[in-house]
Amino acid sequence: MRSTGWTALFFLLALYLLGGQALAAEAPALPPELVRAAPEAAEQVSGDASEAFGLLSGLQALGARAAEAVLRFHGVYDVRIERVSGRLSDHYDPQSNVIRLSDSVYGVNSVAAVGVAAHEAGHAVQYAQGYGPIRVRSAIIPLSNIGSQLSIVFILIGLFL
Repeated sequence: MRSTGWTALFFLLALYLLGGQALAAEAPALPPELVRAAPEAAEQVSGDASEAFGLLSGLQALGARAAEAVLRFHGVYDVRIERVSGRLSDHYDPQSNVIRLSDSVYGVNSVAAVGVAAHEAGHAVQYAQGYGPIRVRSAIIPLSNIGSQLSIVFILIGLFL
């Protein structure tokens, strides 16, 4: 499994594809030296990382395209990418094998959108590769949902006792 430094890799990818001008307007807290250095850093990356950069070369860094690039890079071709409405509704659904990206991520050209899309695609890759901890996480989620729904009941009981 290819896994070291993916957050940094896709951050650099987003910087490289968006360029300094668009990024500076969107995230003024980033040091200008980092924004200017991104293309050179991207050129110096070797091996697997440079292959990932090549998957998006010539394309706009839209969220959906970034997710697709991550999937293709890992050899995962049976996952669909859909647009959904709502805020903070981005997720990977392992039962239907679909990555659902919100309007603020799907077709948006920003570092945040690329990061969120790559994150969700990472979950799909974990399932495709049979990564053990993701299976444990999936088993725990229904229990945590029940617990969060029952918590209000227990709070109300506590108030009345």
